[in-house]
Amino acid sequence: MPFLMAQEGKGLGMIFPLADVTREAVRDELSQPLSLLHGLSFIPAGSLVETETSIARSYQGEDLLGRALAALGPENRCVIYFIMGPREDAADFETSLERLGASTRFADPMPGPEIGL
Repeated sequence: MPFLMAQEGKGLGMIFPLADVTREAVRDELSQPLSLLHGLSFIPAGSLVETETSIARSYQGEDLLGRALAALGPENRCVIYFIMGPREDAADFETSLERLGASTRFADPMPGPEIGL
């Protein structure tokens, strides 16, 4: 899984590419608590914020805050970006996610091997 590291501060991010996922499935995924390594867990906070091409949500952890952005692509493809860090770094999360969402491009799927004789 790719990670995003902050140039300054203690923020950390993760990237979750998804295929064959509907908008409703992404909404459901962002409505669930998120459990990560080493006992880190985040609870959804606030409501989902949706546009035609994205869904966003805030999360609260014990000592950290998180923010997720799902960039929705064609053919039921999606990339979910999740950034977490201390409360004092949270103001930068939104800007970082906006930039990531704006720079996300979905390439045409690679054709798989044909099966047959």
